[in-house]
Amino acid sequence: MGIEFYGMDAKGEAINIGFEHADFLALNIGNGAALLGLLGTSLENGYGEMQVFEARRRIMVARAGFARRAPRFTREGSDTQRPGFARCISQGLDAQGLADRLDRFERCLNALVAAGAVSIYWA
Repeated sequence: MGIEFYGMDAKGEAINIGFEHADFLALNIGNGAALLGLLGTSLENGYGEMQVFEARRRIMVARAGFARRAPRFTREGSDTQRPGFARCISQGLDAQGLADRLDRFERCLNALVAAGAVSIYWA
């Protein structure tokens, strides 16, 4: 399960740039929650939306306070194996990975705007 980002135009029609597009953005739940937290919103209901101007403002705020805020949203990876239980490998997310996802979010937003989006949605 993950999160995909798509847009909506002024007429209320969905804009999806498609997974084959270089700027399409789909994240797993953990990385999506970290990115949205950095942007000052949440994945509380599993979906959300914001206007393009608000998304751009939140990107600027996230970049300006990145060094201070990013450690709240990063996590260490782990590899756990106990006798009689399935092995559990959890991938981490470091500050560079979070910065990369913020850059990808901005590229996705720009591609959606170029396609006519006035708001961005995630689910």
